[in-house]
This record gives sequence, C-alpha cells and structure tokens, in this order.
Amino acid sequence: MKRERVVAVVDDDDSLRAALGSLLKSYDVDVELFGSGESLLSHPALGEVGCLLTDVVMPGLDGFQLCRELRERGYQFPVIFMTAHQGDGDAERAAAVGAWHLLNKPFSTEEMMRCIAQALGRTI
Repeated sequence: MKRERVVAVVDDDDSLRAALGSLLKSYDVDVELFGSGESLLSHPALGEVGCLLTDVVMPGLDGFQLCRELRERGYQFPVIFMTAHQGDGDAERAAAVGAWHLLNKPFSTEEMMRCIAQALGRTI
C-alpha cells in the first residue's frame, strides 16, 4: 500500500522528537524522525516527504541552513520551523528560505496540526 506524503520531523532533542512522532502517529500521519538535518538529507526516501517540521537551533546544520540546502537540491515541500528562541530577524530569515510557517515553542497541538494539514493540503 502506498504511503501518504510523509511528515519529516528534525529535532536534536530526543524526547521532543519522540513526542512529536507519537503525536503525529496518533493523528494517522505518516512520520519519519531525524536527529539532525544531515540525517534527513542522506535519507533514501527524501522524495516521499510532503512536509518538514524542523527545529531552528541545532548542532551542525541549523533549520535555516537545512531549508536552504533542500531548496538548492530542488525540494519544494513546505517547511515549518519550530523555535524556543526566536531572535531578531528569524521571521525574515524563515521567509527568505521559503518557510511555510514559524511556530514558537511552546505551541499547541491544534496550532501545529492546523499548520501541517494546510501544508499537506488535507484534513487531519
């Protein structure tokens, strides 16, 4: 059976990544979890991603760099950034790399699911 478009979650915080994965699965969303931007970029099924939910501040590639790299490789799926430390210019930087939305932590389940549903173009 063909999978729906996958929501990829990239966050270096193991517990948050696992919690987001469990939450998305409870809504019957196909999800893949990654601890770094580099691991997402090397994933063989990157072409199945329909939406990316990524932290902004991470070791290695940060969320902005990850989004820029994806765009340079031709991937145009929606990217939703999550940040606990929104700094001056983050909203502008997110828009400049083609972000769909910027969620400020802590955010509600409803807000996150609404963003993902809109990004995927379907009801969740």
